[in-house]
Amino acid sequence: METRTCTKCGQEKPLSAFAKQKLGKFGRRASCLECGKKANRAAYVAAHPTAKIGPSPHSGMTASERQALYEKRHPEVKTMKYRRARERLSGSYVRGLLADSFGVQRTLISDDVVELKRAQLSVMRQTKQLVQTIKEKQDERN
Repeated sequence: METRTCTKCGQEKPLSAFAKQKLGKFGRRASCLECGKKANRAAYVAAHPTAKIGPSPHSGMTASERQALYEKRHPEVKTMKYRRARERLSGSYVRGLLADSFGVQRTLISDDVVELKRAQLSVMRQTKQLVQTIKEKQDERN
């Protein structure tokens, strides 16, 4: 196995530790990958002095934890999601209504009950719209 000495750190390393370069000796760069990363990082920091360097504060978080953190920082997003869910009578919205009214866990409510409640809410909405339309027409006649 062929080795090469890095021109930056002076360590002797296998050729696989050097980036490929057609014009370089052995078809590899003169400095190793680690030194190249350090040099690239230093150049970036010099060019972008206000940049935040380091691991992401969200690394190690699950997607649901990141979503909860985002909604905590931006409460208007959660309100918009809730409003959209309420408007289209989503399953999770209806299940939440039932769970809150009966004081049970959401998982205990069957899909059939959710569908029945969704149908009931839909009929109630349509009735309310119909009554409002009738009132508007009566006001127009008077």
